[in-house]
Amino acid sequence: MPYTSKKRTVKKREMRKRKILFVLFSLFFLLVLTVFVMRMSWIQIETVLVFGNNDVSRSTIVNEVNTHTRGSYAGIIPKTNILLLNTEKISKIITNSHSEISSTDIKKKDLQVLEIHVVERDDTYLFCQKEDCFSVDGSNYIFKKSGRNTSDSNYFFTSYKQYAIDDTLLEFVDLQELDVLIQSLEIKELNIVQVKELSPFTIGLVTKGGTVLLVEKSDNFDEIYSTIVKLLQVKDFSVNKGKGEFEKNYAYINLQFKNKIFSCLKGEACVDNYK
Repeated sequence: MPYTSKKRTVKKREMRKRKILFVLFSLFFLLVLTVFVMRMSWIQIETVLVFGNNDVSRSTIVNEVNTHTRGSYAGIIPKTNILLLNTEKISKIITNSHSEISSTDIKKKDLQVLEIHVVERDDTYLFCQKEDCFSVDGSNYIFKKSGRNTSDSNYFFTSYKQYAIDDTLLEFVDLQELDVLIQSLEIKELNIVQVKELSPFTIGLVTKGGTVLLVEKSDNFDEIYSTIVKLLQVKDFSVNKGKGEFEKNYAYINLQFKNKIFSCLKGEACVDNYK
């Protein structure tokens, strides 16, 4: 091999090495620069603002954010870095930790401020078992122990079985539709003060005077309403307009048997007693 060719080859190798070293150094410099910038105070969360909360305190929500952002990524970049913050994960942590909260909207207001907008569940219905009462939202969801009692509510729910917070009350019945039924009956001067889940198939609507209207769990509340209105016109069940109550103790509204009404006084055998 000629001397000049060998010298040129060595030179090319040197140039290649220098290029590789330059690239590696550049990448290392960019990495160091990135880490340096990501650690700077002006992109770290300094303030957490909370809006819309009532049942869950601001300090509780802020503490959960602080817990999530404690420490650092790979021991280098602080988890308080707002650019790397996973807002969806924090939102799930907050909603999963507090049944009172139905959803959150987390916004990065600027490079140091985090805004958390909380949507809490509405205390729509009251469910009571033994001495304790619980709040239920419009989707049948039991979400907290209630400060209310039965005297604070137009009507309340009870059940033959135990429910707990995070359970769905009357899972196969739409409480909003049931609410419309109860309000419609009130217009007919029939006041329902309690809704009992008596079995997996039967609900009892208890009037102010103690009469229990037994109805099947159903989504056909219009038909139930029309049947109860007919019941109000039956002599044995006619409502005392002064009291707004039935004379009988029980009435079973069975939609499967041509809207027949089964009546039963306390102490009766309750057999074949159809109207």
